[in-house]
Amino acid sequence: TLREMGNLYIQEGKLDIAHESIEASRVLLDQYEANPVEAMILKNLKASLLLLEGKISEALALSEETFQRWKNWPPEDKKKVLNNELPNIYINQKKFAEAKKVLIHQAKFYEEIGELHKQAYALYGLALCCYHLQEIGEASQTYQFCAKISRKIKNEELLFHVFNELGNISFVQRDWNHAVDHYNHALELAQHLSDINNSIGITINLALVMKNMGDNQGARVYLKHVINTLETHPALSLPLRQFLAQAYLALGKINIHDSKYTESRDAYRDAFHLIREHSALEPFRFSVLLGLIHANILLHREEEAQEFLAELNKREWTGKEETEVDEVKQELEKYLGFVPEFFNKKKLRLSSYSETRELSLEALGLEVEKHLH
Repeated sequence: TLREMGNLYIQEGKLDIAHESIEASRVLLDQYEANPVEAMILKNLKASLLLLEGKISEALALSEETFQRWKNWPPEDKKKVLNNELPNIYINQKKFAEAKKVLIHQAKFYEEIGELHKQAYALYGLALCCYHLQEIGEASQTYQFCAKISRKIKNEELLFHVFNELGNISFVQRDWNHAVDHYNHALELAQHLSDINNSIGITINLALVMKNMGDNQGARVYLKHVINTLETHPALSLPLRQFLAQAYLALGKINIHDSKYTESRDAYRDAFHLIREHSALEPFRFSVLLGLIHANILLHREEEAQEFLAELNKREWTGKEETEVDEVKQELEKYLGFVPEFFNKKKLRLSSYSETRELSLEALGLEVEKHLH
C-alpha cells in the first residue's frame, strides 16, 4: 500500500518520496472511506516524517493528539496502531517524566497483547527515563525486566545495551563487582555481534573499573588490548580514534601511579602524535600535554616539560583545566616533595571548553529514539 511504502521510505531516509506516498494515501482515504485506524497510522507516520525534517513542535503536537485518542480506544483497535513517536520526542527534549508516563502505558499494553519486541524497547526507554529522573532502583529493576524479555525474543543487540546500561549504573554507584559482571556480559554480546566499536568501548570501561578497584595491572591488560587492536586496525573511524586516544591517556595515568614514568611518557607521546594527525581529537590535547609535562618532570627532563608547557599555554585555561593542573601539582608534591618553579604559575580562565568524559557512556548508549516504535 501507499502507506506501507511511505513507512519504508522513512526508514530509508527518502523523505521527499515518503511525504508523497503518505499524502497520496491520505487523499485516497478521504475520497473512499473514513477509517480512523488507518487515519491514525498515517498521522503517526506524518509525525515521524516531521521529526526527521526537524519540525519538532509540529511532530510533538500531532503525536500528543493521536496518543490521547489512542489510549482510550478499545484494545482491538489500539493493537492495530503501534507507531506513535511521542516517547522519542519527549526523550529528545529531555522531558523524561512525560516520556515515562507514555512508556508505562505503552509497555503495559504491549504486554497485554503479547507484543514482546515492542514491550522490550518500551521498557528500555522507561528504564532510561527512570535513570535520568534519579530513580536508580526503578531503572535497574526495569533494565533487568527488559533483559529477561530480550533473552526470550533472542534480541542480542538490545540485550547488549541493557547490560551496558546496568554496568553504567553500577559504575556510577561505585559498585565495582556488579559493574564488572554487567560489562563482561555486554562485552561477550558485542564480540558475538562482531561490533568493534562497542567491544572497544566496553573494554575501556572494564579498564576503568579495574583502576577504581586498585587493580592497575588488570586495567593495563585491558588498555593494551585496546591499543594493540586499534593500532593494527586497517581503517579507524572517528569513534575508534577517540577510543584509542582515551586508552593512551588512561594508560599514561596508570603508569605514572605505578612509577613507570618512561612507559607513561611513551603512552602520552602516542596520544600526542595521534591528536596532531586528526584535528577532530583536539578536545584531548590539553590532558595529553599535561600528561607529557607530568611524566617528563618525573623523569627529570625539565627542558622537554617546559616545551610542552609552552604548547599548553598557547591559550588560557578553563576552570576544569585548572583543576586538572592542580591535581598534577599535588601529585608532584607527593612524589618529588616540591613543584618546579616553571610549572607553578597560574593561567586565567576561558569560558568555553569541549569536555571529554572519562567513561565512554555516551558513545556506547543506545539511540533510544530509533528503537522505541
